[in-house]
Amino acid sequence: MIVKVDVCEIEPELDAQVAHFKRKPLNNLSEFKGLNPSLKHFARIFHNALASRIRVEGLTAVSLQIFEDGSIRAGYCEKY
Repeated sequence: MIVKVDVCEIEPELDAQVAHFKRKPLNNLSEFKGLNPSLKHFARIFHNALASRIRVEGLTAVSLQIFEDGSIRAGYCEKY
């Protein structure tokens, strides 16, 4: 079963995650300790932080795609 989530329902959590990472060198953040601050790692870290805050009944997976400069992208998906 596919559960669709209105972006308005998760917008506060999404905004909080964006604010946490916005205009900060990823190398300086504890989430990236010991990691190359690649887009691939960022997609996984952002996904996990956001997914842990989403509370929607019946949600069985969260998929995230992040784009950089319009041509580079990375994604992460996890099923629950």
